Amino acid sequence: MSLSGRVARGASCGWTMAAVRREGNRRKPLFPRDLSRE
Repeated sequence: MSLSGRVARGASCGWTMAAVRREGNRRKPLFPRDLSRE
C-alpha cells in the first residue's frame, strides 16, 4: 500500500512538473533559447 501510494504520488508529481514546464515553454520563448545555449 505504501509503495503503490508513493509510485502514484511520484507519477502525479512528474506529470504536474511536465505540465508546468510545457506551460512555461509556451509563455516564455526565452526558455528554449537558454536550453539550446547549454
